[in-house]
Amino acid sequence: MIILQALQSFLEGYEGMELRPLGEVLTDLTRAQPPSYSLAPAGGGVATQDVTGNRYYTSRYHFFALECAVDEADRAESYDFLEAVAGWLEDQEDKGNYPELPGRYCVVAMAVQYATLYDISQNGAGLYEVQIELTIKKEVAPYG
Repeated sequence: MIILQALQSFLEGYEGMELRPLGEVLTDLTRAQPPSYSLAPAGGGVATQDVTGNRYYTSRYHFFALECAVDEADRAESYDFLEAVAGWLEDQEDKGNYPELPGRYCVVAMAVQYATLYDISQNGAGLYEVQIELTIKKEVAPYG
């Protein structure tokens, strides 16, 4: 849960959210009415272990955005917003700026897949998804 919370806080720091007030990134589910955002873990596991014993994990997440999708303009605006979020995440990767994790854990890489329309409800709310993948290093405990 610590990694999830760190990523939620990291996403809340995206300055472009001022255009669309993020408020908060919930866990797993969005609120019933747009706009609403959530982050859901999507699996992962131990990817590799180096010669010193450090472990590298892959941890995947779905960033969901519930937005109005009634007409073409709404859908285009939602994609523009989510492409901007994904672009910001890519920029953070380029800068080596990652969510901060506690203890012996640190993020060493981040990848993102651009937005797709995941679902649309009868009331015209569209649930969009951006996939985020973190590579996390767990450093070996020091001897002594």
